[in-house]
Amino acid sequence: MSDTNTPAPTPPEPTPEKPKRAHAFISQTLIGEVTTGREVAAQGANVDYAAALATKNIDAAYVADLTAKVAEADGYVTDAGNESTQKKSTTIIENTKKAALIECIGGVQACAKLKYPDLKDPMRARYYIGVKFSTNHKLLETSSQAILNRLAADPLPAMKPEDVVALQAARDAYIAAEDTQTGDQVGITIAHSLFEAKVKVISEMRRHIQYAVDALWPCTRPANAGVRVAFKLHANRPAK
Repeated sequence: MSDTNTPAPTPPEPTPEKPKRAHAFISQTLIGEVTTGREVAAQGANVDYAAALATKNIDAAYVADLTAKVAEADGYVTDAGNESTQKKSTTIIENTKKAALIECIGGVQACAKLKYPDLKDPMRARYYIGVKFSTNHKLLETSSQAILNRLAADPLPAMKPEDVVALQAARDAYIAAEDTQTGDQVGITIAHSLFEAKVKVISEMRRHIQYAVDALWPCTRPANAGVRVAFKLHANRPAK
């Protein structure tokens, strides 16, 4: 006979979901270069090191210029993020417009089937019956225009004039949404290019400061370890 006072086994703890990694708008390696540049510039402006650095042509103006370039790079990251977010929104709009256009085309095709009920009638091909448009932007653009041209030359009896107007409007809306998305992608590309160019300059300027530190506080002296680490250098190895 079982003991009714025996407590029920404790259910296992649910496995926590792994946090989803945030989408990176720009390479984290490049972001790291900017961060290093910012930290090196901050040390370069430190009064404890400024006078010594000036003897190696790293003056306040040079450090301020590096700081300004880091700020510009941060701005490009923001721009890339904004453009990427806008592109996502535009994609949703474009997909909605595409669905509306495909629906209008379906209406035309239904009327074409009424006129050409024979499945083997070659006239059906003029209305792209059976063609899948969902994954091919260019095919949807050209086919919808070809159907509009066909309707102008050979109207379908079952179609109303307002149906043709609706098809044209749906196509225009889809093309406009696609153009907007292309513009968003151009904006992303420009922001990335500007950022990469700025990071290259920041890296060069940051290394220049580190070379000066390497000369002023060589790694061969243990007492220099703190200064070297502050400037993102190895305590006991020379700068590359």
